[in-house]
Amino acid sequence: MADLTIAETAAVLGVSSETVRRRIRRGALSARPYGRRYIVSLSAELVHPWLDLDQTRQLLDEVRRCRDALDTEVRELSHERAGVSAEFRELCQLLDALREQLPALGRVASVVPRLVEDLRPSDLDRVRFAMDRARRSRWQFWRLRDPYPARQPSP
Repeated sequence: MADLTIAETAAVLGVSSETVRRRIRRGALSARPYGRRYIVSLSAELVHPWLDLDQTRQLLDEVRRCRDALDTEVRELSHERAGVSAEFRELCQLLDALREQLPALGRVASVVPRLVEDLRPSDLDRVRFAMDRARRSRWQFWRLRDPYPARQPSP
């Protein structure tokens, strides 16, 4: 057992003297009066961990390694966040462009049914033929079916 003053105990434990006084009041440390001072009795278990420099250095090295690993992870996450932010900005721009086009598409959608009603069956055949022709390449011209089927006499 080591008998130390409050200031010496604070230096050994690496805390302030007020913290040592609080620990004495709580009963975590035992102390006895010595004149106007108090003498703190520290057991070897309390003193040893604070005085073992090799273990402290090992712990400090481990803490530094963990800190470096966390710093690396934070850097990687910040780069990833920057990429996601750029993609988000691009998607917002696309969304704004689509919102601008939406009213025009609504007007077209309201006109299409009227256009379909106005078309005659023969016009629809011509549209189908043009679409079919656009899908085929030029060298397949012989595969096209007759664009104008024979008309039946009207009754």
